Amino acid sequence: MKKLFAMGACLLALMGNPIGVYAGDTEVVVVRVYEAGQKGEIVLTGPNGRKETVLFESGAGTKKLAAAGKAYHAVVTKLYQEGYGLTSTFTTSGNGTTRYNITTLIFTKGD
Repeated sequence: MKKLFAMGACLLALMGNPIGVYAGDTEVVVVRVYEAGQKGEIVLTGPNGRKETVLFESGAGTKKLAAAGKAYHAVVTKLYQEGYGLTSTFTTSGNGTTRYNITTLIFTKGD
């Protein structure tokens, strides 16, 4: 009975459309932030071949943290002003020998 209940709950969850936000005239912008050592890069891609790149200092210390925060702030503020909203985020990081972080931000606007 527990298995039947669990299966029913899973099927009920699948009936919803979690990616329905991407249907219709929704525009999607993908922002990837790469940080490794002393440098960082934000790459923004979107509709109609849109591609923008922002370089910034990265690493520990007040000056570098402020530079990274300023770069993030500029990109996110610009997208919010254009009517985009943050829909999803996920991160990746290097292993013990390669130290880097990649953060992906998905912004959408429309239906």
